[in-house]
This record gives sequence, structure tokens and C-alpha cells, in this order.
Amino acid sequence: MTSLNVREDVMFSLLLDSYLKYENTKKVAMRNKEQGRWRDYTWEDYYQNVVWVGAGLLELGLEHGDRVAIIGDNDPEWVFAVMGAFAIGGVGVGLFVDSLPAEMKYILNHSGASFVFAKDQEAVDKVLSIAGEFRTLKKVIYWDSKGLWAYEEPLLVSWEELIGLGKDVMKEKPELFQHAAERVQPDDTSSISYTSGTGGLPKGARYTHGFQVKRIASVLRMEEVHPYYDEVLYVSPAWALGQARLDIHLATGHTMNFPENPQTVQTNIREIAPQSIVYGSRLWEDIISVINRRIEDSGRINRLVYRYGLEVGYKIADFHFNKAKPNLFWRMAYAVSYALVFRPIKDDLGLVRAANAWTGAGSLAPESFRFLRALGLNIKQVYGLSEAPIVSFHRDGDVKFHTVGPKGCDELAITEEGEIVVKDSGLFVDYYKDPEATEERFRDGWFHTGDAGYLDEDGHLIFWDRLSDLRQLSSGEKFSPLYIESRLRFSPYMRDAICVGGDREYVAVLIAIDFENVGKWAERRKIAYTTFVDLSQRPEVIDLVKGEVRVVNKTLPEWSRVLKLVNLPKELDPDEAELTRTRKLRRSFVEERYKEIIETIYEGKEELSTQVKVQYRDGTERVIQSKLKIVSI
Repeated sequence: MTSLNVREDVMFSLLLDSYLKYENTKKVAMRNKEQGRWRDYTWEDYYQNVVWVGAGLLELGLEHGDRVAIIGDNDPEWVFAVMGAFAIGGVGVGLFVDSLPAEMKYILNHSGASFVFAKDQEAVDKVLSIAGEFRTLKKVIYWDSKGLWAYEEPLLVSWEELIGLGKDVMKEKPELFQHAAERVQPDDTSSISYTSGTGGLPKGARYTHGFQVKRIASVLRMEEVHPYYDEVLYVSPAWALGQARLDIHLATGHTMNFPENPQTVQTNIREIAPQSIVYGSRLWEDIISVINRRIEDSGRINRLVYRYGLEVGYKIADFHFNKAKPNLFWRMAYAVSYALVFRPIKDDLGLVRAANAWTGAGSLAPESFRFLRALGLNIKQVYGLSEAPIVSFHRDGDVKFHTVGPKGCDELAITEEGEIVVKDSGLFVDYYKDPEATEERFRDGWFHTGDAGYLDEDGHLIFWDRLSDLRQLSSGEKFSPLYIESRLRFSPYMRDAICVGGDREYVAVLIAIDFENVGKWAERRKIAYTTFVDLSQRPEVIDLVKGEVRVVNKTLPEWSRVLKLVNLPKELDPDEAELTRTRKLRRSFVEERYKEIIETIYEGKEELSTQVKVQYRDGTERVIQSKLKIVSI
């Protein structure tokens, strides 16, 4: 059906345009790794599946404005589901695949979801366990039937059944889909995107079709994406960043690739070698950690060559940061370093063809940013929020490693309190069912981000921290915990860090070691250990971490230097609400959870016995008992 009279500024019109543009070319729209093989979906496949999903949902009783929740891995079915909802006036609501039942219950209840797409048995079981607690649910649709054949639940509909219904509708009464699609207006709600919830319960940022179309235009002012580009969607579409990448793909026609599963992501990225790469800052930190671990595992000569090459890379990166041209000697030295060191690393990580590399979802530490630029990666920072997609971003030829770039919105200002505020035509509509929170964030025509920062002399924005997370020592000096933590995480031996010190005499830090990297470090030195707790409290490991903290301290103002540390007995975990699903620290929660440890640090003691409760994804709990050493730097 191509004779639809759909508004140009709604999401389905973008798919319709791309379908008409590429229908006779067999151009690949999406590619999915299944059971070891890549499966291609053309733009015609994409369009037809979306129409069938939309028509099937109408037959199942979806009404204009009904919320459609989606829980699953990054699969084409996720995209077909949300676009099918967009096409007929439904509202997409994304949930992370590893959401706990309590998290799922809150979002499904708050959004009032009528339909839920759940990938597999695990997701279906979570939904069914809470289905009786909200009245709006009509159907649960699954697309991986393994383990679900024997379920006799009237709420359940298989993917094949839904597509079959859609095909029947399009044969017998296509006007049902046509009328629904033509009814959709730019001001209609398209999505509810839930914030990460760093300060408590997540809020639902409400988007319209017009907002999402404007967001695409904003991103394309920032980034050039060609139709022949490949991109691997690693971040979840439940996150505003993942959703934005899918929207851009609709407009540009480039190929979106979906990894087979979270464990094969790096292998799949290497197979595709995408030109366009967008990761959150924590994933870039993980990649740096992988590089450093592999170098440490290599032979002595390889390590020496790498260190020489890296020094050359840093020199070239600094030339670029200073907008200076390297002389012939440095250009030749870099050419050799690139051939011997950087290209093999980039090839191994699937980054060798990367033309666009972006980092978002938190500022990347200057050390990490400079490191990636030294490798020859054209990485740039973008700062945005679920509510304000593009606040600032780096431009080619105007990159500073300690900033998030000049403004990318209509107006950007800093309040007397140091808060970043924004005016832009492409802001979200409101917080769903929360007029008080909406009113609090929109004041005097400005959107208040809740983030602290300042503008430098060139108009570049320096992101500092969440305004509520800034801490003040008893002496009156302020410090940013995030600023220190991001620099500590540059070390391959630290997975997470929690800086404390509000209303105290000095800054202290709780460290979650990187178990894999520290474990290999210990094995190379024949240091025996049994568990995470045992390894974290080994004197040699404490000295290792202490040395890494001292390196960071040299870069910090004297008052904000870390004077004491404790290695935690476990990693921080989103399942225990210590981190958000995008791996942002829930600061207030973790400070309360580890209150006993923090208090003991400032009592001047050198050791404490503690119990830490660990909760697993299946809901079971275990208590870790340990003696933790408190170390002075």
C-alpha cells in the first residue's frame, strides 16, 4: 500500500519515503546475526513487516494513543514493533531487557501500557508475574517462542500469529490500516522515554512525532551519515540515544546492524566494521580497558612498540587539539605508529572504517578522550538529555578534550548557581503524568537541565556534574565526584568509583576493582586468590589501586585530592539499583547503602567488618561478609 496520504512530519512517513526510494534496489535496511549467520532485511521487508504489525495490532484492539511497551534485545522485531505502533497512532514505551520485575511494574503501570512486546520466555515470565496488578493490559506478544510452546495463557500472542493477523487485515480490509495511519498528526504523542532515574524513580519524557522528526534534523546538523554507511546498534532502543539512532537510520537510509547477543557484540562489530559508531562514555571506557589488558598480556617487545606509538599518537592529538599542523617528522612518525600499532588495534575492535565516532551519556574523561584520539579515532563528544537531545557537540576542527563542544541548541546559558539551561525548538513536551516536575524544569522560558557546568572563552561547554551531586568539604571548597570518578575509571584496574566527602574534611573513594583485569595482573605475579573479596583485599592489589589513585591526584586541585580509599567487596550492579541501566551511578542510593563504610573511613579506623547484601536477577539474595581495609593515600 503506497497510496497512503500520510503527513510528512510523522515517523511513518520517513519509513514510507525510504521504502519508495529503495524498493527496487534491494538495498539492505537492517541486518541481524542469527545462529551465526547474518540475515538481511531490505527496505521492502522493513516496510511490509511494519504494516503487518500495525494492522495486526489494530485487529487485536489497539486504539489511537494506546501505549505499546517493548522489552527485548536489539532485534529487528523491536524496530518493527515500535514502528508498527507509530504507524497507527500507538505510543512506544521501551524497557531494558534486564529490567527487574519491580522496575517493569513501575513503568508498565505508570505508562498504562495496553500491549507488551516481550522477546522471550524470561521477559514473558516477568510480565505475566505482574500482569494481574495493572488493568490496562490487553495482550503480550513474543517473538522468540523457545520454551513458550506449552503456555496456555490467553494474554499471549506469538509473533507469527500477529503477522498472520496483519496479513489478513491487509487482504480483507486494508482501509482499517489506512485510516489509522492517515489519522496520525505531528502533535500526537509518539513515545514515552523513561529517564535513567539517577535521583529516584524514572520520569517519562513525552515525545511527539514532530519532536522526533526535529530531533533527526538536529542530529544531522551534527553528523554526516551517508546511505552506504553501516552502523551497529549496541545501545538499547529503550534508551533515548538508541531510539534516536533508529530514527536517524530512517531518514538517511544507511544500514543498521543488530548483534547476535550481548556476548558477541565485539565480534559482530569487527565483522561489520561500521563507519558510524555511537557509544555511551562507559562503553568507551570498557574498550580502553580491553586495549590496555591486551597490551599487558602481550610480549615485552610489543609493549615497547605500543608505548612508543602511543607517545607519538598523543603528540599528534595535541597538535589537533591546539589547531596546529604537525611537521614532517611527526607526520612520518605517526604514519609508522599507525601502521604498526593503531591500525591493528582498530581493526581488532572493528573501528578501522569509523568515520564518525561519538560519545554521549556522560562526559568522557579527558584522559580517555585523548587516548582514543591518539589511536587515530575521530571521536567527538555530544551532550544531550532525554528531554533536550542536542545541547552541545564537537565539530571537526574544533575539538577540546576537556569540553563537550560549543552549543548545538538555539540558546545555552549558565545560571548564577552554575546550572546549564537551554532554549530550543526541539525540546520534549512534558513529563508524562507529572505536571509538577514539568513546571519545575521549565522556568522563565528556559529548560533547567539539573546539570552543572560552565562556558570557556571559546564558547565550549564544560560539563561538570549533576548539580545535586556536587559536594562541599567542611572547609567550603566544592568538588565534583563525577569529575574524579571518570578519571579513576581510566585505569584498567578500576571498574567503578564512588567519591565521598560532602561536609567532611577530605575526599575519600570507594573502589570496585575490575575483577578480570586485576585477576590477570595478579596471576602474572603469581598472587593467589579465591574470590572477588579475597582479591580486592590483597595487600598487593591495594597498593596497585593506591598507585593509580596517586596518579589521578596529581591532576586534581589540592583540596579535592583523594586521601583515603576502600576496595569494595563486590562490583556495583544495576540489578541492585546501584547503577542505572545505562551504568550511571545512583549516588544517593549507594551513599546510603555503604553508609557504614563511609562513616568508618571518617572515624579514622584502618579496618572494618561488614556485610553486603547481593541480589541476583532471579530475585535470590546472598550476604557477603568481609573485612575491608581502609588505606591512607
